[in-house]
Amino acid sequence: MRIGRTLEKLEELYSGWNIPAKKWFLTMGWALRLQGYDSKKETNLLDIGIPISAWPWGLKEEYQDVSAVFIIPPKDSKELNEYENFMKDTEYGLSTHVVMDHVFLGIEKKRYKLRNGKTIQLESVPSMIRTNDFVIELKKELKDYDDIINHLGYIQEISDIARKKEDINIIKICKEILPKYSKSCIKPYQKTIK
Repeated sequence: MRIGRTLEKLEELYSGWNIPAKKWFLTMGWALRLQGYDSKKETNLLDIGIPISAWPWGLKEEYQDVSAVFIIPPKDSKELNEYENFMKDTEYGLSTHVVMDHVFLGIEKKRYKLRNGKTIQLESVPSMIRTNDFVIELKKELKDYDDIINHLGYIQEISDIARKKEDINIIKICKEILPKYSKSCIKPYQKTIK
């Protein structure tokens, strides 16, 4: 299924769960592509952020203070079947993360108009760079080098595309962030980073 129709179906899915479009955003691969950054990452995955307060089934107490956690609808629910059917029908994976409400509010979003006239939100490119930087800092504490490299790869890819597009603002943001990781905890993986 084409991405335009897939996003329309995603908006319908979340609306059916009483999560309006103003309470979720698309991020990473497809959010980049839809903003003119032809990312090569995650072409068959939709990454979504939703504030904790908008998730209809609540969140376990132990996750209330986590900045972001992957989540799916409750086991054996009609909504879990809808979630699974969405992925099967569209052939896109759906990675939904609930985020703290204040984190959601702090993320810069852009409106994106679908072909059916409805609007969804995309995380802005500058915000995605800063989000990846934030995640890298968290992962450094956990010594999760694979995830660090994954998130650095996103920033590097954005930087490379920005240079081709001559997007001075994005180049500047990437230049502020990338150098601080060149000799840090990722030394064993340094060859991966340009």
